[in-house]
Amino acid sequence: MIATVVTGSTLAGLAYTIRHYLLALRGQVTDRYSRAVTQLAGTPVERLGGIYALEHVMRESDDDHETIVEVLASYVRTESPVRPGPMRSAVVGEDITAAMTVLARRPSRPEANRINLRRTDLTGLELVTGAGQRVPRLARADLCGARLIGVRMPRADLRDVLLGGADLTRAYLKDAVLSGAWLTGAILRETHLDRAKLVETKLDGAVLDHTCFQEADLTDCWLDGAEQDHAMFQGAALTRASLLDVHLEHSQGLTWDQIVSACPFPDGRTGLSEDFRTNPAVQARIAACHEAPPRHLPQWPFPWPLS
Repeated sequence: MIATVVTGSTLAGLAYTIRHYLLALRGQVTDRYSRAVTQLAGTPVERLGGIYALEHVMRESDDDHETIVEVLASYVRTESPVRPGPMRSAVVGEDITAAMTVLARRPSRPEANRINLRRTDLTGLELVTGAGQRVPRLARADLCGARLIGVRMPRADLRDVLLGGADLTRAYLKDAVLSGAWLTGAILRETHLDRAKLVETKLDGAVLDHTCFQEADLTDCWLDGAEQDHAMFQGAALTRASLLDVHLEHSQGLTWDQIVSACPFPDGRTGLSEDFRTNPAVQARIAACHEAPPRHLPQWPFPWPLS
């Protein structure tokens, strides 16, 4: 009986100790979080310290993960929005680069919401990783209407990202993964997408002047209504890619077997050079695509145009 009482008392004391330890630990996390958020309103050095302090809290606390992601995204939206008037020539500040770096290397955990980076100005942002390092991960982020001129994000994980109406002029996205991404109406003028994965990517209405798709995978993507002039398609996979109302007469590196693997449309709805239009294999493919049910372009899930 005495042993039972002692054991029960010991367990109760242990439970009490653990409870108070966890409460104290939670209090420490809360204090660190509060101090880090306060630093975001300080000097440039204090802001950097606050951003990296939030990263440490996020890595140690699953419960605070999404809150910190939202705080950092809000900071970027507030401090670097797309403003009317002439585009700035300078690149993003050190604090914005730090915040985006933290977001791009955040722990891989379930997230209920997309990272909201709509209409942010990220001109010149560089998220470059070395060999053996984790690739920048902004999958499912909402970057609609963002200014991403000259960004460098090779090998980045941009799956299912929303880039409708975004400006990616001269962006360097070599080897990036954009499968399932929405780039409706995006500007990709002189953008490097060499060896990028664009499977089931929506490029309808996008501007593709001098865009480089060399050896990229555009399987099952939509190019409907895209504006392109001298885009490079050498070695690109266009299997079942929808080519409705897109003019490819001045495309570079395009071969007839790429056209045959895609879904060209009759009655001039796919603009092709004379050599392609008179090719028997291309003519047969156009006829087959005309008879088969078309692949319907998924409906843009948000109001358009972007506000």
